[in-house]
Amino acid sequence: MNRLGKPSQGLLVIVVLLVAAWFRTYRLDTVPPGPHFDAIIDGQIVDEFILPALPAWLRPAAPAPVTPWLTIQANPNGPDLQEHGWLYHVSLAASLQAVGRNVLGMRFPDLMWGMLGVAACYALARRLFGRQAALIATAAQAVSFWSVFLGRAGLRAGTIVPVLALAACAFWDAWPRLTAHMPSPTGDSQKPRISRLVLAGALLGLSIYGYLSARPMVLAFIAFAASVGLTRRAAWKRLLPGLATFLAGTALVAAPLLLYLRAHPAENLRFNMLSNSLQDLAAGRPTTAFQTVLATLGMFTWRGDPQWQYNVAGRPVFDLVGAIVFLIGVGLAVWCWRRPSSLFALIWLAVGLSPGMLSSPAPHFTRTVAAQVVAYAFVGLGVTEMAQVVKRAPFGWLKGLGYAGLAAWWLGFAVWNYQGYYVAWANNDEVRFYHQAAAAEAASYLDRRPDTTPVVACSAFLNEREDFFRSPRQTFPFILQRTDLPIRWFDCRDSFVFPSGGRARLLLLDFDSSMMDRAISPWMDWSTPVHDDLLSDGTLHTLDATRPLATEIISLTQNSQVEWSPEAGVTGQVPLPADFEHTLEFLGYRVERTQRQAGKDIRVLTYWRVLKPPPMFLVGFMHLLSDPKHVVTQHDRQAMLYDTLQSGDVFVQLYSLTIPEDTPPGKYRLSTGWYLGTTNRRLTVYDGITPRGDRLMLQEIVVRP
Repeated sequence: MNRLGKPSQGLLVIVVLLVAAWFRTYRLDTVPPGPHFDAIIDGQIVDEFILPALPAWLRPAAPAPVTPWLTIQANPNGPDLQEHGWLYHVSLAASLQAVGRNVLGMRFPDLMWGMLGVAACYALARRLFGRQAALIATAAQAVSFWSVFLGRAGLRAGTIVPVLALAACAFWDAWPRLTAHMPSPTGDSQKPRISRLVLAGALLGLSIYGYLSARPMVLAFIAFAASVGLTRRAAWKRLLPGLATFLAGTALVAAPLLLYLRAHPAENLRFNMLSNSLQDLAAGRPTTAFQTVLATLGMFTWRGDPQWQYNVAGRPVFDLVGAIVFLIGVGLAVWCWRRPSSLFALIWLAVGLSPGMLSSPAPHFTRTVAAQVVAYAFVGLGVTEMAQVVKRAPFGWLKGLGYAGLAAWWLGFAVWNYQGYYVAWANNDEVRFYHQAAAAEAASYLDRRPDTTPVVACSAFLNEREDFFRSPRQTFPFILQRTDLPIRWFDCRDSFVFPSGGRARLLLLDFDSSMMDRAISPWMDWSTPVHDDLLSDGTLHTLDATRPLATEIISLTQNSQVEWSPEAGVTGQVPLPADFEHTLEFLGYRVERTQRQAGKDIRVLTYWRVLKPPPMFLVGFMHLLSDPKHVVTQHDRQAMLYDTLQSGDVFVQLYSLTIPEDTPPGKYRLSTGWYLGTTNRRLTVYDGITPRGDRLMLQEIVVRP
């Protein structure tokens, strides 16, 4: 195989980069099917930390004496930014402002960092193994699932690939001048280029602000310097000052974050969570670490990331041919380990894989992302060395056959990854869950339809305080363009919302009506499924329960037994509706069974009307009392996001109380009310303008022997 000329190879590099751009932009708004939970977390960090802190960052109020341009500004709205990886979040903030608060705006930073990563990895591979190896490496990276996924997924892990690759490029440009036995790539003076070493160190320090996996990469540079020093002892006089300069640049940039984490170790949450294998190893239990190391080493050729949210579960990075070529490249590097380029690439690969080796599950495609910097270069090395063998073959036709075989493999590899990413992975149910496909489809539908009929959205996942997941309610502000459509969010397993008297569009997000409680499901009889190409079947229903709801409310207000609590100052029946702090009205209730045995459940279906939008984290309670002060059993429930309700809305909420096994037979009484989950303060019951305690007494329940 003949070497390509510089103009021809330059054109091929452009073509490969265009292919990489196509793989990372094709259907960018629909694949993945929606924003990952982590992408929403990143968006919230931008809203809550980056944008409010921006003026302080531009005008530091109290700069540090050593690094005033890197002063950590404590944000009044929460913790400091660095642990969250502000290198990515700053670019995300710019994208959301420029492109818009939509899926494309959330993914554009990944596209930008991903394309920079492909170009930077080409630059490094060219320095290490030459133009031809770099071209082949970049061609593989351009279409590889691992690289494409991180180039468009809405995750910050890909941030570190271009920064680390550029750091390695700057380091490699300066490194030959530090040893008497390593020729300068430009053939000029052997005087060390301090500026390149400082730049390399600064870039490495900057990468630490991108993603956790960048932190151990300083070991790759140190290990390489130590290895070169051991084989070329005469070079130590230049090695040590050069390495010290490099590390000083790294420390200068990384110091604010490292000092902050040292002072606040609890903030290093992700590292503390993922170091289980390392902790087992330190405790003398090496089995876990041994298993994760082997699994990580096999990710390129045998079995890849087992998690669907990051990969076609279990599929390795390379296909069979690519795996063989990769192993040939690694084998050649090991055989020629005395070559600085081979040694550097091998050390980098090992250190880059170490976060995956020391954590579970393994292998893990995001924790090992730093290895991408050199992983594809081994494919380029393997192909170029094989090409040299073909070039020395006595049959000239083998050269053309070699080019054809290489082209055929690359096209097959591209098709393999296209099918894996855009077909198998994009349509997987687990991927659709983690990337909130139902919410994204619903938001797209609502944006494209001018209908202003109120929308109620049912999701079994409403926990606003969950650390690693986000509810659809938190996702919609980043994907729904309309601002004229307030959405009520509730869990329709045991609650239901009726806006505007009972007419609404009902969204069931990752939810099936069969999951509804039997006390709630009859309301679905007044709904009609909507079939639309933009939505999965069963997602959208039209609801018109105006008449049955009005009839039910009249019956409840006339027949429900409700009395004032002992602390109300009055006795007797409470006229319904009953006012809870001018926020909610109690309309009435139904008890499924008024006589139950110990160990059984008491089910109470309550009806409420909203007077004004309630506060966030409101919680309803239902108590079973043996006397006014003693609670036998209770059920506290936050069945909906009450702060999304609007004045005039009606909702039903089911309570299910389990009677303890040791409860003696007798008469007990139900009691209900509301409190704020953040303070436990109860809402006051009003009789006109007069406060009457903070609960209502309902009917008696008989516990049978």
